[in-house]
Amino acid sequence: MVTLLTEDDVRASVTYAGLYAVIEDSLRRWHTRGVGHRPRSRLSTGATSLHVLAGADAGAGYVGVKAYGAHGRGHDHVVLLYRDSDGGLDAIVAAGALGVLRTGVASAVATRHMHGDTRVLGIVGSGNLATSHALAIAANSPRIGEIRVHSRDQANRERCAAGIEAELTAGTCTVRAVSSVAEACEGADVVCTTTTAHRPVLDSADVGHAAHVNAAGSNGLARVEVSAAVVARSRVVVDSREQARNEAGDLLALVESGRLDWQQLPELGEVVSGSRTPLPVGGSSSAEKPDLTLFESLGIGLFDVTAAAHALSVARTHGLGTETGLGGEGGS
Repeated sequence: MVTLLTEDDVRASVTYAGLYAVIEDSLRRWHTRGVGHRPRSRLSTGATSLHVLAGADAGAGYVGVKAYGAHGRGHDHVVLLYRDSDGGLDAIVAAGALGVLRTGVASAVATRHMHGDTRVLGIVGSGNLATSHALAIAANSPRIGEIRVHSRDQANRERCAAGIEAELTAGTCTVRAVSSVAEACEGADVVCTTTTAHRPVLDSADVGHAAHVNAAGSNGLARVEVSAAVVARSRVVVDSREQARNEAGDLLALVESGRLDWQQLPELGEVVSGSRTPLPVGGSSSAEKPDLTLFESLGIGLFDVTAAAHALSVARTHGLGTETGLGGEGGS
């Protein structure tokens, strides 16, 4: 039998704290036997594209794949979990909400290991990723005092800020919508960009000394959220070197100018496991001496498999999910 978890089942099963623990653990085992991923691949008819990411997490007991269709935006994200013990399909997990949650949690892990505790958080963007970043980072930052949200649309940023505040434990921190990127970032020690921008929304003048930046909205070379000047001030980490080469538009200008090398970029798993530290951008002048840290988040299949396995385990404990049969072994 195969377990089917709906979006409602996943939301009832996953917390930011629980997801943080399993994703951080998978990153501590980065590139050890049985832990890995394959970068996102895309196949298109010209009108609709299929996106596929694969991951393996022997510690969680699964290999798996996330797939979703895109026709202007992503549709019907699902993760298929295959048991490490016998290769059988164990679960089909709805992964729309799960993908948003794991992206915020990955940035929270990066923030903890690259920067430390967060005091003031600036968010640029007002969609689901903005909310997940705020809640995931706040859940792992006991001394956080303020969260500021900016997006171009006043109603959207006010809605997002109100939603974040409603999800936080009363008195955790102040949450407010602000009217500019500069106001969101003033005095912020952590800044997250969570937009679909094709031109930079975050410039060097917006970001204070020694801040940490999570650039999480872009997953294509034509999409850019942070300016080259921000990257030039940064020590950089990616979630995957191979995927960054295909998708990290924020880094492309510095690579093309010879100041970054795709193959030299540290991966988050290497930082969490202690084998690498963030990479300073080469060729910086004394005025550009790196004082920021930057996590270029693209989203990888390992996170999807680890998160789906966690959701499945919790759901089964609480009697959630539907058992179904697929009717046969099939062929290759």
